[in-house]
Amino acid sequence: MGLVKEYSIIIPKTERELFEKQGWIEAADFRDFHYYPDEDQTVMLSRPLTLSDRPDPGLVGNRITSFSNSHGSYGMGGPGFFGISLDNHPIEQQVLIYAVWGAGEYVLVDGREISCNPRYYDDRHPWLSFFADEEIPNWDDLTPILVGAEIVNIEVTRNRLVLHLLNGGQQHKMEMLQNDPRLPQQGNGEPRRDAFSSGSISEYILFQHPDAVLWV
Repeated sequence: MGLVKEYSIIIPKTERELFEKQGWIEAADFRDFHYYPDEDQTVMLSRPLTLSDRPDPGLVGNRITSFSNSHGSYGMGGPGFFGISLDNHPIEQQVLIYAVWGAGEYVLVDGREISCNPRYYDDRHPWLSFFADEEIPNWDDLTPILVGAEIVNIEVTRNRLVLHLLNGGQQHKMEMLQNDPRLPQQGNGEPRRDAFSSGSISEYILFQHPDAVLWV
């Protein structure tokens, strides 16, 4: 499952049988420092589907309702998976995730990276800023492009997933990449490393329940 070791969700105990019918397994003792069920809740574990599991992923015709650059694990300091929420997918597969470390630095929209190390902000101005201080403002140029966009076509190769989008009559292209010369350098100035070292990108594209957590 890409970099994912576990996949969990906290649910009311009254919904346990419903989730078991969908293939989830109860693991009431599964917990993290900030992640544990209340007395009337339980934890369920499962395996998310990957793009390689779905020859026809049913993405065309979906609209993007939201996105996040911080999927994966719980609380602060996670792996930074990038994900988009879809409006016309079964709820257990409603969020499409690129499950690689710092995924926003491996995703281009119209040829511009979603995020990069702040040392490159002046030169590259990524779609999103996350490191605001007295000298660096926060910005989000991506929401008007992605939210409400319809997926009109997809392309999949071994090292790239391309989503062709249409929003307000304007065409856009989102590329999830293993690597590419257009991507920013590492924060230390070294050439960008591959997002994954084995397999194909389809094994690192996951479909997630919106309330579940991908653990690394």
